[in-house]
Amino acid sequence: MTETTSEHADLLTLNDEIPDDIEDQEAPTDAISALSSLQPILEQISPEDTKTGRVSGAKVTAYCAKLQQKAQGYAAELDSTFVHSPRNFIEQLLPCARAYWAAQSALESIDPSAVDRKKLYKQAGTLKQRVVRALEFYAEDDPQIRFVLEVIRPGTGYVDRAEDLQKLYAALQPYRDQLLQRQLLSFEDIERIPKLAEQLLEPSTSETKIKDARLLRDRAWTLLVEAYNEVMHHLRFVLRHTPTEFARLGSLFFPPSTTRATKKPTPVNPPPAPQG
Repeated sequence: MTETTSEHADLLTLNDEIPDDIEDQEAPTDAISALSSLQPILEQISPEDTKTGRVSGAKVTAYCAKLQQKAQGYAAELDSTFVHSPRNFIEQLLPCARAYWAAQSALESIDPSAVDRKKLYKQAGTLKQRVVRALEFYAEDDPQIRFVLEVIRPGTGYVDRAEDLQKLYAALQPYRDQLLQRQLLSFEDIERIPKLAEQLLEPSTSETKIKDARLLRDRAWTLLVEAYNEVMHHLRFVLRHTPTEFARLGSLFFPPSTTRATKKPTPVNPPPAPQG
């Protein structure tokens, strides 16, 4: 007998069994191993074919462990219904989820202080302008200050900007106390000058590392979504007469974290039921 339930807004799903506070957990060893094992397959996924993974790897892995267990409970029915059983995709759910978790953790572990050189460059430019304005007060009486200000203005690249900061830092030293007393510069401004210059001059491989790590995460997510879609595709057909039972499976695509009281599951709409 077919169920006639038309909505499942208040239905508890597998997603509701997973606490929100696990989402920031780092990937464990078995996740790193899964990523390593799947690396050859992931490298075959074209960058143009990838999907962007935004969901917490920890939550996704916890969800896939539960979904895999549920799907295995329907294994006999799936085998008898389809010529090509989705057993392989069911078995791949957890390894793929773990691989995604590891790839996501690897991306997030890249030193954020070296990530955004454009942001550093902009900060250095703002500080440079502030120091220049402060030193202009002394330029009329100090030819050395005048010379430094004339030399640095054309600089526009990362190295130019770092060297500008270094020159300004050296030039302001005789006037350091006066600059502080007159509040033309703060102590923090002065201390930040050499630090920003050093950061801009550091060899930066971070942008390439981030690009590669992001691609690996998205490849892992793409592989996981493929396995998930296949599993749900077949389960929907098997559970076509019990839509409430199917709805209880929830979704890989977690909604944004909210309080547990107001959280509602995202409806799952897999492709049309396969034939065969």
